Amino acid sequence: MNHHFIVNKAHALLSIIVPTGVFAITSLYGLYGLLVSNDASWYGAVFVLGLVLFLDHGVALSHPTSVILEETSVQFHAFKHHHTFNLEDITRINVRKVSRGRRLYVRLNDASLLKGRYWLHLDHMSDAQLCLDFFERLMNERHPKYKNMEAHSFKRVK
Repeated sequence: MNHHFIVNKAHALLSIIVPTGVFAITSLYGLYGLLVSNDASWYGAVFVLGLVLFLDHGVALSHPTSVILEETSVQFHAFKHHHTFNLEDITRINVRKVSRGRRLYVRLNDASLLKGRYWLHLDHMSDAQLCLDFFERLMNERHPKYKNMEAHSFKRVK
């Protein structure tokens, strides 16, 4: 069961790589403004917003450019980094279809700001249905209470 799902290059460039670069530049602009200007509230907000969004895309890999499913693990790749989760170590998983099923939001284990939350762009991914089936099957095995949950339901299920 070794599958490699890749987001097409044009979509990855325009939706993942370029925005991450813009967020990095925005953060640097805010930092520069904080150092040379007296308007700390404006530049501080720009710095914090740019930094949080850069960390979300660049460090947390929340929008991976590829997903690799192996026999014993799942890997999320972007920016020459990857997050690997062993399937046996996944104790909590939440899968939610959004944007009329074109995107998939996956939360694994104790998701934090830096790891465990992923937006998969199914409409721009190779073999997207196979990827969707894998995550839904894994969710049904690990968390059957989430089974058949509505796509836009944000209610907590215990």
